Amino acid sequence: MNEAPLLQVQDLSVEHRGPRGQVLALERVSFALEAGAVLSIAGESGAGKSTLVRALLGLVAAKAGRVEFRPAPGRAYDLTSARGATLRAARRQIGFVPQDPGASLNPRLRAIDAVAEVLVAHGLASGEAATERALASLAEAGLERRHAVAWPHELSGGERQRVALARALVAGPPLLVCDEVLSALDPLAAQALLARMTELVRSRRLALLFVTHDLRAARSLGGELAILHRGQLVERGPVERLLDDPRHVASRALVDAHRKLSGPG
Repeated sequence: MNEAPLLQVQDLSVEHRGPRGQVLALERVSFALEAGAVLSIAGESGAGKSTLVRALLGLVAAKAGRVEFRPAPGRAYDLTSARGATLRAARRQIGFVPQDPGASLNPRLRAIDAVAEVLVAHGLASGEAATERALASLAEAGLERRHAVAWPHELSGGERQRVALARALVAGPPLLVCDEVLSALDPLAAQALLARMTELVRSRRLALLFVTHDLRAARSLGGELAILHRGQLVERGPVERLLDDPRHVASRALVDAHRKLSGPG
């Protein structure tokens, strides 16, 4: 019997309130993500990518559908209905790296304390044990001890994003969700972070949901690519095939626009 996927999204619909009433931000989106697999999500601005991430984390209510998360055999969460302690238990097992680490890091906490507080908050470690695990996670993310004692404002954008990555992974989640994590970085910092993230995903055998506007990054990560268009998932397939031979009109438009801006690939 086949194992159930780590993440199963079924007919997920989300509404937003607009100036003329309710508007569908996501419409019957469905996909599955297996343990250890990589799925990049791309689409034009306003396609629903950030709404999808927020719905997966239980931060916005679903109008319809179901998001089932199975972090371990015999353990399943419906993220569209989970509340309170159940939702917190599910979120502990989803590592999230936001687009803007400057907004997500507490300016009153040094890097090591920002990472350690995740362990303390979830009751996984405290004191010296939490500090040691935080140091190890920061090192995995590519930071040195001098970065660990720095305040957020003393770090570059790339370094802050690595702190956010260390925070996301310190509790050992099976799923990593990244929301446009390269968009605010210069090309060299983005390339270095992507390489480190790719290495960690493979070494830890993490499932990765990678929301991006950078199709080169999606190709570099490998795995599969899904295209969102006006709240609908219009195409999904192996990233190389989809970028070389997009079949839906929205996918072709996205790939063509990217080629014009950055050249082939």
